[in-house]
Amino acid sequence: MVFLRDLMSVLMVSIWVRTVIGATTNALDVTNKGGTVTNPSSAMEKTVAASLASNRGELSATCHAAAASMTEDVGDCADLLGMVKIRLARDSVSTPIKDWLKTMCAATECSDKALASAAAKLTTGCATEMKDKYPDAGAFYSILTTYKTIRTEACPNIDALEFCDPKLEGHMNKQAANKRPFFSAPKAAYCAECASQINSLRPGFCKQGEVAGPIPVRPIVVGLPAPKETLKVTPKGNPKGAQKGDSKP
Repeated sequence: MVFLRDLMSVLMVSIWVRTVIGATTNALDVTNKGGTVTNPSSAMEKTVAASLASNRGELSATCHAAAASMTEDVGDCADLLGMVKIRLARDSVSTPIKDWLKTMCAATECSDKALASAAAKLTTGCATEMKDKYPDAGAFYSILTTYKTIRTEACPNIDALEFCDPKLEGHMNKQAANKRPFFSAPKAAYCAECASQINSLRPGFCKQGEVAGPIPVRPIVVGLPAPKETLKVTPKGNPKGAQKGDSKP
C-alpha cells in the first residue's frame, strides 16, 4: 500500500509539472501585453521585432507581431529593418529616411504579390491602429501601398530630397488625401533638424528641451517630397542642384 501511495504521488507530481510547463509554453507562443513579439520565424524577423520592442510607441503587441512578420514578404526588397528605424530617429529625420531609401532602392524590387501579402498582414494585425489612424501603422501601410511611387520618384533623387519643408509635416489624413507616401518619426528628431523652418510658419511648434527628451509615444507624420519640391529656388534664381545654363533665358 505504501508503494502504491508513493507511486500515485509521483504520478500526480509528474502530471502537475507537465501541466505547468504546457501552460508556460502556450503563453510563450503568443504576444504579451507588454509589447514583446515572441517566436519570430527568422533572424531578420527577430531583429525587426527587437527594434520594434525597443520603442513600443502606440502599437499593440499584436500589431508589432504583424509588422515583424512582414519580413517574410518584404524584409529585403523593402528594407523593412531600415523602415522600422525611421520611427526611432534621434537627431534627424532626413538621415534615417535617406539611409532606408538608399538600401531599398538598391535592392531587387518587391513583387506586387509580396506587397499585397505584407499589407494584408499589417491591416489584419494592426486593425485597431489602422481604424484609429495611428501614425506608425499608417506610415507602414503608406510605404507598402505607394512603394512603386517611392522607387520611381525618390530613388533617382535621394540626395536632393528636403524633408524640412513645413508643408510636408502634418496629419496623416492630409498626406493620404494627397496620395503621397509618408513616414512617422519622433517630433524631437524632426525639430532637431527642422526647427528653424517649421517655427518660421508655426511659432512654438518646436520647443526648447524637446530634443533631449525621450521618444514620445505618438510620433508626427512627414510626407515624401514630390519631385518638383526637391528643386528649391536660390537667391540667384537657379534651382538648388541645377547646373549653370540649365535655366531658360
